[in-house]
Amino acid sequence: MAKNIFYLITIPLLLGFFQRVEASCGNINNDVIQNIIDTDRQKYHIPAAELSLVCPGEAALRDFYSGTVTWNGKQTIDPHPTPFMFQIGSETKTFTAVIILQLEAEGRLSINDPIIKYLKWVPAAWKNVTIKQLLYHTSGIPSYSDDKTFMNNLLNHPYQQFSARDLVNVVIRKPLIIFPKYHYSNTNTVLAGMIIEAITGKTINEEMSNRIFKPLDMMYTYYLPTINLKHMAHGYWVKKDNITDTTRWNMSWANAAGAIISTAHDNALWLKQLLIEQTLLKEEQQQEMMTLINPKNGKPLPPESNKSGIGIEIHRDIYPEIGETWSRGGETPGYLAKMYWLKSKNIGLTLVTSADGDDDAPLPNQGFDAILNDVVSYIWKSEEQNNIQ
Repeated sequence: MAKNIFYLITIPLLLGFFQRVEASCGNINNDVIQNIIDTDRQKYHIPAAELSLVCPGEAALRDFYSGTVTWNGKQTIDPHPTPFMFQIGSETKTFTAVIILQLEAEGRLSINDPIIKYLKWVPAAWKNVTIKQLLYHTSGIPSYSDDKTFMNNLLNHPYQQFSARDLVNVVIRKPLIIFPKYHYSNTNTVLAGMIIEAITGKTINEEMSNRIFKPLDMMYTYYLPTINLKHMAHGYWVKKDNITDTTRWNMSWANAAGAIISTAHDNALWLKQLLIEQTLLKEEQQQEMMTLINPKNGKPLPPESNKSGIGIEIHRDIYPEIGETWSRGGETPGYLAKMYWLKSKNIGLTLVTSADGDDDAPLPNQGFDAILNDVVSYIWKSEEQNNIQ
């Protein structure tokens, strides 16, 4: 994915810079944001994009829609009468992590428990791996999606069904990764999902729906969807010499690590309660989620650190231009997603798009970054002007 200043710069800033500003988005012009999305989407050949803003002091979200349901199609992604949904990939991991932390608050587990306490069948090499290590990706368990044979099979047969155990079995005989300590692995989150099911006796789908989707009125959000996909924005995997419609690929390969579909609007409801209002977790578990480690070595960052770091399935970055941000991205073949909290302005935004590209055809990825960066830059400049006034 294309790199840019909002993803890479991590220099210290002065103390006190990150005080939350309880202003509204009064200086932010919706027409300007719509124009940014339309212009960048067309420039980078992205079929569809949705963006939602969470503004302090505003009960309603600001929703923006651009593009068509299919590549060069005629049907727009206008949300009336029914919104169109997008895959949100690894943003799913935040949902799985929150349920684990809720179970901890209920006294049904501790994140310091070894996973073998709940999954008796795991190999002896994993007996000391804890739930916390799964959530921080410091377990050393390899990712099934890094296995070339598995991925080639998946891409050649994208409609096949996988169980969680099928995915874990891809790496169950592989040695643990000892160094570096932090190693991002989809297997970690699949195992976390299996622990949820072992403890509750319910499916991940049921737990996500009952604990999150229904209470937050996320009416167009589904895990491992079996709904009529006519309400999906079609996703496209873009290569140098061809474009593949991935909309109906079986999402079971992503499991608890990435199998949610949603809208920017619903995703903004999630972002608002998870990070801005912080209503989903008890204080202790919220603190656990936002306790950071250094991704270079997996070691904890002290609370007073002003470096970028990784929490439990969320990331904190610090930039000289815009201050402190918390975010989580997601990617599946054909879709890109991100939720983003501009903490210094207390403004959140979510973005979903319907194209993804490999290294030979990076335009959709560059376009996603362009929309995000241009909208954030405009918000920052508008709010800074508001402060001056």
